[in-house]
Formats: sequence, C-alpha cells, structure tokens
Amino acid sequence: MDWGGSMKRCSKCGIEKDEGEFCKNKGSKDGLETQCKQCRKAYRELNKKNISIKDKKYRLENKDKIAEYQKQYRIENAEALAQKKKEYHENNKERIRKYRKEYYEEFKKSINNQNNEISELNKTSRLVTAKKWRETHKDYLKEDRMRRYIQDKKSILEMNKEYRNSHKNYFREYHKKYENINKDGLAQQRKEFYEKNKEAFAQKNKEYHEKNKDQDNKRNREWYHNNKEKIKEYKKLNRVKIQETAKKWRENHKEDIKQYNKKYKMSHLKQINECKWDTDENKEHVIKNEECH
Repeated sequence: MDWGGSMKRCSKCGIEKDEGEFCKNKGSKDGLETQCKQCRKAYRELNKKNISIKDKKYRLENKDKIAEYQKQYRIENAEALAQKKKEYHENNKERIRKYRKEYYEEFKKSINNQNNEISELNKTSRLVTAKKWRETHKDYLKEDRMRRYIQDKKSILEMNKEYRNSHKNYFREYHKKYENINKDGLAQQRKEFYEKNKEAFAQKNKEYHEKNKDQDNKRNREWYHNNKEKIKEYKKLNRVKIQETAKKWRENHKEDIKQYNKKYKMSHLKQINECKWDTDENKEHVIKNEECH
C-alpha cells in the first residue's frame, strides 16, 4: 500500500486522497477511517433507514454509557464548547430568534401549562432564590430602577396612577391591615424619622401655613365650633397634664415668648397709648406684666 506521505487510499473507491478527507477513528492504527468521507456519506444516504434503526437500538441499550460519556466530554471541553456556542449564537441571532418565536407560537398552550406546573412545584425555592439574588444585587437593582425611571418617567407615572385608581379598594384594605399588624413598629419608625428631620418638617409646615393661612384658620375655627363639648371634656379629664405641658413649653420657649410680646407691643403701641387708664401706675403695671410674659 502506497501512503505517499500525508496521503491515504480509500478502501471503497480505491482513490488516493489527502488524510484530511478521512474521518478520525481512535481504534485504527493510523487513527483514521479506512473509507473516505465521500464514500461514507454515499453509504449513509443509501442505508438511511437501517442506520437510523441501528443507532436508535444502540442508544436505548447503552443509555447510561452514552450519558456518562457526554457528561465527561462536556466537563473536559467546557471552555471550547462555551466559545463554540457563543460564536454560533452571534452568527445566527436572527435564525435563533425566528425559530424560538415559531416554536413558541406552535406549542404556546403546552409551554404555558408546563411553566405553570413547574412554577407551582418550585414556588418556595424560587421565592427563596429570588430573595437571595435581590439581597446580593441591591445596588444593581437600585441603579436599574433609577435608569428606567429617568428614561420613561411620564409613562411610568401614568401607569402607576391608572393602576392605583383601578385598585383603590384593594390598596385601602391592604394599608389598613398593614397598619393594624405593624402599629407599634410604624409608630416608632415615624417618631425616629420625625426626630431626624425635625427642622425640615418645621420649615415645610411653616411654608404651607403661610400659603394656606386663611384656609387653615377657617378649618380650625369650624373644627373648634363642631367639637366644643369634646374639647371641654378633654380639658377637664386632662387638666393637670395640660398645665404641665404648657409650663414645660413656656420654659423651653422663654426667648420666643419675649420676642413675640415685644413684637406685639410694638405693633399695638398706639392702641395701648389710646386706652383710658385709671392711673399711670396701672399702665406701668400692665406693661410690666406683658414684658414678663
């Protein structure tokens, strides 16, 4: 047999061909098949059915052996397979997308049913996994939400508004239940938040009161008029407590009270002077009292 260096003769057609034209075979001496690729292809085309039956029979009889071999192969060639898969995906993006779409449309019902069944079976583990993932990717999720919100702010706000309006009763009930369950915790949380942001709250309330002064005063008068009996009863029951609170407040706001009295005196000076006093001593006594307060 004349090998001719890197050449080999096919046992089927008898033509001498380059070694690249022969498939690999670890069992043979030279590591190649005896028949060339073209002859093997022609043979497979002629004996398609027989080969298919034979292969199927072999796969059924050697299931575990094949599975073990494939597993070992994937482990040993993990990087090469991953690279190959990536390249294929990059080169066939449109084809893959089209195939997946067609496949989904054809088996839509069975896919959805299967997904629902799997979802129900793995509900607990899925929730645990999702929770762990959110915990470890907090910063990423925050940035992603912010990015999407900036990109599509108007539509997100409109969508949220529509959803809240269509689910008003649900939200009302949910908040009510949540408030009852977490009453103490929420009260503590609000108290801490208020302590941290006291100045900001005071400024905001002041600004709001300045803008809505007349409306606030009107509302307060109406409320006072409608709840007179309640207020009287409360004052009777909590007389000592109210007095102590007022005393503490006066002690803590001495300077503010002095400033207020001074401003009041300056703005009502004409009225004070125009008042009829019995004696000059009486007038001095009243002014002194105002200064003390």
